Amino acid sequence: MRKHIWTAVLLCAMAILVFGCAKSGPPLTEEQAAQLITEKMGNQAFIYVNFTAIKPDSELGKYLKNLIDTGVFVSEAAAGEAKEETKEAGKESAAPAPAGAGVFKPKDSAEAAQYAQGNIEVGADGAMAASLAVQKVVLDKVSSVETKKNEATANYIERLDPTALTDILMADPDAKAAVEQAKSSGTIPTPAEKQAQFIYENSAWKMK
Repeated sequence: MRKHIWTAVLLCAMAILVFGCAKSGPPLTEEQAAQLITEKMGNQAFIYVNFTAIKPDSELGKYLKNLIDTGVFVSEAAAGEAKEETKEAGKESAAPAPAGAGVFKPKDSAEAAQYAQGNIEVGADGAMAASLAVQKVVLDKVSSVETKKNEATANYIERLDPTALTDILMADPDAKAAVEQAKSSGTIPTPAEKQAQFIYENSAWKMK
């Protein structure tokens, strides 16, 4: 009788061990966590700051004009025309936009992202306004990973790299002031350690 009891206890213990292990995922490595974090955030993201009244004859103004001239940003209005109401029967006629005025949108969003988010607006006086990319955000490193059954937590740090515009922005006094203000307000943050949560589902680790 005692033998049967111990056999039953042993079988139950083995069943608990087998089923318990089946529910647990394998340890999440730092390399796996880094790959999942990168996939989630993208190979790179950008921090944008709003700039207004950019002088057309400044280096920054010339650079943005070049992005328009080379087709990175294209005119939103066909042939640079703006429609206005005529007094005759409420008809619309195409009239030339004021010299230098226009709204220019990205021709390719991914390509334009390293320069600006959304449109570059040009006023009648040639002054420009845009939300420009100041810093590029990439994953720096995963410092630690803790795995518990089918869940894991990773500590990681991002890195802020210069964008194609950073040097030009910092060489322009007005633009530099806007960048410094963005840093002090937290729009451009100081890199700090962050946490990412993961879950093991369908035989694979996924980021929450």
